[in-house]
Amino acid sequence: MLPLFPSEGQDPVLIKFIHSRLAKAKEEEEAKVIFDALHSKIPLMLKFLGNEDDDVSGAVTKFAHDWLTLLKQLSPLTGTLKQYVKELLYTVINKMKYDESYSFDNGVSFYTLDY
Repeated sequence: MLPLFPSEGQDPVLIKFIHSRLAKAKEEEEAKVIFDALHSKIPLMLKFLGNEDDDVSGAVTKFAHDWLTLLKQLSPLTGTLKQYVKELLYTVINKMKYDESYSFDNGVSFYTLDY
C-alpha cells in the first residue's frame, strides 16, 4: 500500500499517482472517485498539521504542499475546498505563534550586536 503522508525526503507517491490519474482520466466518474479519496484525507492532514509536536506536523507538510498545488489547477474552488484552504491557513498561522511562556528578553538586542 502506498504511504498516505510521505516522510521528509521521499517522493509524494500518492499525490503524483492521483494527479496523473486525474490528468489522464477519460471518464469523469473515475476522476471524481480519485479526487474524493484524496478529499476525504484533508481533515486528517489538518489535524496532523496542527499537532503540537513539530515532528508530526512536519511529516505532513509535503502532502499539504502537494494538495495546494493540485488545488491551483482547479478553478473555481467549491465551498468545501475554500473552507479547507481557510482551515489550512488558520492552522499554519496558529502553528507559527510563539508559545505564551516564551521570553523575548534573553539579553540580546538586535541593536547591540557587533557586525
